[in-house]
Amino acid sequence: MRRHAEALRLVWFCAVVLIGATFLARPFTAKKERFDTARFKQIQARQPDFVLIGDSLLGYSIEPAVLENAIAGRKVELLWHGGAASAAWYLYLKNFVVGAGVHPRRVFIFIHDAVLTDPQFRTTGKYAQQLQQLCRSDEPVFRELTKAGDQRLWWFPRLVALVFPADSNRAHYQQRVDGWMRRLVARDRNAARRLETEANQTFDVANVRADEPVITTEGEKPFDSVVAQSFLPPILALARDNKFPITFVRPKKRPGPDAEFDAKPAMQAYYSALQRYLASSGCDIVDLTNDPAITEEMFADSVHIGPRSRRTFTTHFAAVLTDHFQ
Repeated sequence: MRRHAEALRLVWFCAVVLIGATFLARPFTAKKERFDTARFKQIQARQPDFVLIGDSLLGYSIEPAVLENAIAGRKVELLWHGGAASAAWYLYLKNFVVGAGVHPRRVFIFIHDAVLTDPQFRTTGKYAQQLQQLCRSDEPVFRELTKAGDQRLWWFPRLVALVFPADSNRAHYQQRVDGWMRRLVARDRNAARRLETEANQTFDVANVRADEPVITTEGEKPFDSVVAQSFLPPILALARDNKFPITFVRPKKRPGPDAEFDAKPAMQAYYSALQRYLASSGCDIVDLTNDPAITEEMFADSVHIGPRSRRTFTTHFAAVLTDHFQ
C-alpha cells in the first residue's frame, strides 16, 4: 500500500512538472529563420566563375584565395556549413547559384558515403534551422523529399513538438542564451565578440575532433533503389536547365574505419552506379579516395584536412582538376 502511494505521488509530481514546464515554455514559440539575404546579395554581386558546395569536408579543405591563384585568378565561391547534406546542397544550388543569376563555368559538390541519396539526412533539429536560412519560399521539392522524415518520427518526439513548439528550433534559443551569457561575463559587446571568436577558435573542429569514426551512412541501400527519391535528380535538372556542368567530388579519408568503409564492396558498387547514372547528364564524379598525394599527415582527424595542409591540398586539388577549371 505504501509503495502504491509513493508511486502515485511520483506520477502526480511528474504531471505537475510537465504541466508547469509547458506553461513556462509557451512564450518560446517555434521561430523560423529568415533567408540569408546578405549572403545571397554578396554572391549575386560577385558572380563567381566556379562554385564549390559541400559541408565541412569542403570548408576545412579548400582555401578560396589559394584556389583562385592556382586557376589564373578566376573567381571562386564556397557555399558550405558544418553538417550540410543533400538538402542543403540542393538549396544552395537552387537559391544561391541559380536564384542569384550566377552562370558558373562549373559547380563542384563535395559528397561522401551515401549522403547524396539520403534526402532526410540532417534535416531536423539544429540542421532544420540552418536549412531555413537557405529557403526563399515554400520550396515544394525540398518539402516533398524531406517530409518522410517527419512521418517516421516516434510518437514521443511528435508529442514534444506539439507541447513545446520551440523544441524544433531550440538551436535559436540556445544561441540567444549563449549571447546573453557572453555579454554577462564580458560586460560589453566588443569583449563579448572577442570571447565568441576565441571560443570558436579554441573549439575548432581541427583542435577538438576526436579521431573516431564519423561514418554517416546508416544503411547500405543500393544506389538504384534510392536515387529516384533523392535530391540528385532535381540537382541535375537545375544544371541541365541552366546549362552548367556539375562535378561531384569524393574526398579521401585518413586510413582507419572511415576509409575502410569507403573500400567496402557496397560503397564501391554505390559509386560505380553513381558514375553510370551521371554518364548521360554532362556531369561527372572525381574520386580522390585512392590519391597517393593526399597523405595521412595532412589530416586533422579521420576526415578533415588540417590547417597546416590546406594550402597544399588546395594547390593539389587545382592541379588534379585542371581540365575542370577551364
